[in-house]
Amino acid sequence: MIGFFMMKNVGIEFLFSSDCNYEKLIIEAYKDGKFMFLLNQDDGLDNLRIEFPNSSMIDSSILTEINLATFEEALKLAKQLLRDK
Repeated sequence: MIGFFMMKNVGIEFLFSSDCNYEKLIIEAYKDGKFMFLLNQDDGLDNLRIEFPNSSMIDSSILTEINLATFEEALKLAKQLLRDK
């Protein structure tokens, strides 16, 4: 399963999928095409885990700075998208 959702007003894109590295559905968040975070529900919806880019990722493909309110809204929406799936 792969899906896509976009917050048009702030340019945040969400990609949710069933990745072979995880037992359950995950959601990745991107801003302007750059990776922000991954939300993982392998430990259950009440114990969601957030993963940030690691040092092996190419610098130009990751976001290193974002407005706090935008990040909080993206995290809130990502969590809601996982709960609704």
